[in-house]
Amino acid sequence: MAMGLAPLAWAQDCTTTEYIVPSPLYPTIQAAIDAAPHGAFVCVGPGHHLPFDLAGKNVHGFAAIGSTFTFIDATGTGQSAVRCASGEGSGAILEDFTITGGDVDAGGGMYVAGSSPTIRNCLFTGNHAELGGGAYCS
Repeated sequence: MAMGLAPLAWAQDCTTTEYIVPSPLYPTIQAAIDAAPHGAFVCVGPGHHLPFDLAGKNVHGFAAIGSTFTFIDATGTGQSAVRCASGEGSGAILEDFTITGGDVDAGGGMYVAGSSPTIRNCLFTGNHAELGGGAYCS
């Protein structure tokens, strides 16, 4: 955990990282990804989180208490919940999230192009798209 942050009740599983969302330093998943170096762990607390772009980062994003309580939610944004189109490799890992609310032409839940992320134990639900409601991969 980053120095100076008050302990978060759900953060017991976040001991492997200083990139904890939400926190004063990283209020969004995107803020943590942007700050994190390749190979970092991004621990995400329960709640509904805004869509994000992995932006070429091979980071391991995981939900501290699992997909039942941790949502990447694109409802009303007109974008994919997760975007992975900057050459991310298998080291770009998403684990234990519910990915929902995406409503776009391609890749409602997740848009993947020219990348090969690793997705573990994620639930895709309530996403819509012409091509790949849950995920579009090319």
